[in-house]
Amino acid sequence: MAGASRSSAAAREFVALGEWLDADPTARDRVWADPRAYAWTRAAHELARTGPPDALARHLYQFKAFALGAAWLGGRDCVFEAPLTAATPFALPGTRLSVDGPPLVEIAGLVGGRLCLGAAGTLPLDGRGTVTLDGLALHECPLARVDGYAVPLHPHAFSVPGLAVGEPAVRAGLAYHARHADLVERTLHLIRCHAPESFEAFRRVIRLIGLKPLAWGGFDDFSPAEMPGAFVASVIHNPFVLADHFIHELQHNRLQLVEESGPLFEPGAGEEARYYSPWRDKP
Repeated sequence: MAGASRSSAAAREFVALGEWLDADPTARDRVWADPRAYAWTRAAHELARTGPPDALARHLYQFKAFALGAAWLGGRDCVFEAPLTAATPFALPGTRLSVDGPPLVEIAGLVGGRLCLGAAGTLPLDGRGTVTLDGLALHECPLARVDGYAVPLHPHAFSVPGLAVGEPAVRAGLAYHARHADLVERTLHLIRCHAPESFEAFRRVIRLIGLKPLAWGGFDDFSPAEMPGAFVASVIHNPFVLADHFIHELQHNRLQLVEESGPLFEPGAGEEARYYSPWRDKP
């Protein structure tokens, strides 16, 4: 009975926050354009189908993160029935802001542009990078800008439960991303100059980039299917080579979006699901 009651409360607050979100379509759309919104929605659908109810309830409570992002973007107040327990670093969806510090933080809402942290007080969402409350620091991630396109280099946005491939970017940190913002801009400039069609697709599709040292994570680059519009790339200091890697990850993102419309292949009859690939000379 306790589990059912918890599920009902989570569903009730989720519906109320969804209606609150819809009252400001501009802020809502910016939050829903965040790749994490897709990851959250996909997981919610799966949990609603398979359960268990407690897991769905815990997941629905995490919707509060998107409400916080919309509250900040729309200049509105948002107070929760029960606080959001968030692991740090915690990035506000749809924004470049994140907070870091103790492993867990309880957020009761956002009022007057300040995060409400219960008995700890309130944290103003300005004064970037300054430790302001009980060891919590507020940050703003760097941007890479080219020809009117600006893409966040936001490692904290890859701090998503279950997203192991995001860990190297999170560990690399904001200072690492800021140091390489110029390299990313030079890379995007080369794509715009030498592959303009790819650049136009890139600016439409890619909304979030994480960076990591080449030796970290056991992979060079990765586009998580759970977060279309995002990828993690290893830093290669030759922008021509890095441009090739960026275009490769763009194509992964585009292919994954196509696959969301339906499977590309029929189920395999053998033990291995291996097929002819038009992109390489082996299965």
